[in-house]
Amino acid sequence: AYMKLFNIKRFNIATILAAFSLSIFMYPRPILFLSQTVKDFREAIKLSNYDSNNETAELIDEDRTQVVFMFDGGWKSVYSDAYPILKKYGYKGSISIIPSLVNEAEHLSYSQIGELYMNGWSVLNHSYSYKTSTDCYKMLKEFQLAMDWMEKRFLTKGKKMAVIPYGCNNPYLIKLLIDAGYDNVRTQDNVIVLDATNPKNTIYYPITIIGLNQDSEFSEVKSYLFKAMNEERGIAFVMNKIGQTYDRYGTTYSPDQLRELLEYIHANEDKFQVVTYTDLFASS
Repeated sequence: AYMKLFNIKRFNIATILAAFSLSIFMYPRPILFLSQTVKDFREAIKLSNYDSNNETAELIDEDRTQVVFMFDGGWKSVYSDAYPILKKYGYKGSISIIPSLVNEAEHLSYSQIGELYMNGWSVLNHSYSYKTSTDCYKMLKEFQLAMDWMEKRFLTKGKKMAVIPYGCNNPYLIKLLIDAGYDNVRTQDNVIVLDATNPKNTIYYPITIIGLNQDSEFSEVKSYLFKAMNEERGIAFVMNKIGQTYDRYGTTYSPDQLRELLEYIHANEDKFQVVTYTDLFASS
């Protein structure tokens, strides 16, 4: 009787294991979700013990032109393609994340964002769901939800640095962001430094915003660099996806283009200094 019971138990365990293995192939999404949840949990533990305030900011060299590489939307290709290229030259970038899209297809996972953050990248507030509205209070709520999401997940350094969806410059929203204590706002064309203690001190930061895509000629990009240098302004290159596939919407910049640009800047480090977005304001 004992052997019969043992054989039944062994059969049941084997059946369960076989069913579980089969479910991985038949229903992979729950398994992938569980795997990602475990990765995110591990990353959250690391981040909870990481103090970004102890991270030494890149000191701004007034004799060189500051260059910022910004990646909007939190696309996964930033981690897979841009991150290794920048790392090769010892450079760090800045990502604007949309929390509602984190862990979604083609977007960065929380664990990937955490790795970038702990390697000195700036992580900025691109609103919670990238929804736009004529109601500025709804837009403020979007940023507040994103800030709360970042706060709870230990991504605190850039939580009050807002990147407006589609770059819209709405003075009424800017006023609400000032009152809510945000540090700065990046629009399509400008960076606005905010001051809640004295709104009159709100100023435009001296930086040029340049969007890059696969139609951007390298000669044109170089001219932007030297124009910024001659005007004694910083320059922020804004990208979305990184990839080889041509994108008719103009949201993709190829790895080869990025590599060529970085190689040129690296060869001219006496003129240009690559910094993150938060580095620009570290001493202010």
